[in-house]
Amino acid sequence: THLLALLPALLLTTIAIGQDEVGSVVRKQVAHGVFFQFMPRSVNRSSKLLVICHGSFPSSGSAASASSTCFIDWKRFAQSERVIVVAPAFDNKNYAASSAGALGGYRSLVGRQVGANEFLHEIIAVYEKLNPQFDGRFFLFGDGAGGQFANRYIVRHPERVIGALISSPAW
Repeated sequence: THLLALLPALLLTTIAIGQDEVGSVVRKQVAHGVFFQFMPRSVNRSSKLLVICHGSFPSSGSAASASSTCFIDWKRFAQSERVIVVAPAFDNKNYAASSAGALGGYRSLVGRQVGANEFLHEIIAVYEKLNPQFDGRFFLFGDGAGGQFANRYIVRHPERVIGALISSPAW
């Protein structure tokens, strides 16, 4: 029974996840932007990844706020299904999220320095390094402009998406 009690801690060390990252929304950074992560307490090596793409936000808002707000509805699901949830913050500076320009911004997979899809691939690479068993495939949810992103992403990278849900992809 002592081994069973140590199992969650053992899993955390084998996939290099900090204890402070488990059970809360954490802000993280990759080369081309910020993303938010929710790591369920029930995480293990077979846990799947769910990417949530926020919709556009008002000019008075921020991508970080839009991205982190996504977790309100998804934390309980993530916990019960052992799913790691990440939400890229498609900001105006890099991905023209709510401003005109950049050929439709992230909803068209476009970015000012790198494509929005490449930004997502940077995020996915974090989990590929953490868990050698992770094959780079994930579930994808997009709402509003995030739904437009998800739709275009699936067309360009169908081999990376296990399943998708797209909500209100109008603009």
